[in-house]
Amino acid sequence: MVMALVMVKIDDQGRIIIPKDIRERKKLTDEVVLEETEQGVTIKPRSKLTLEQFFNHKLKIDWSKVKKLDLSEENLDDSWL
Repeated sequence: MVMALVMVKIDDQGRIIIPKDIRERKKLTDEVVLEETEQGVTIKPRSKLTLEQFFNHKLKIDWSKVKKLDLSEENLDDSWL
């Protein structure tokens, strides 16, 4: 179902302007996700990341290689958190 069909130009640097009413209806703010499909390109609002996704994306951490800290033998009663 097509809600709006709008023709826009692509500028010399590959940018397009999404009309304001569509940006507001679809809650497109400072970042979006572009998904390439066989039919074309879909623009979606950026979804909220989990903490692990955030750190994987921002820090490029391979969590499978991170050593796990085993505190099962430690007495944490006197620890300051």
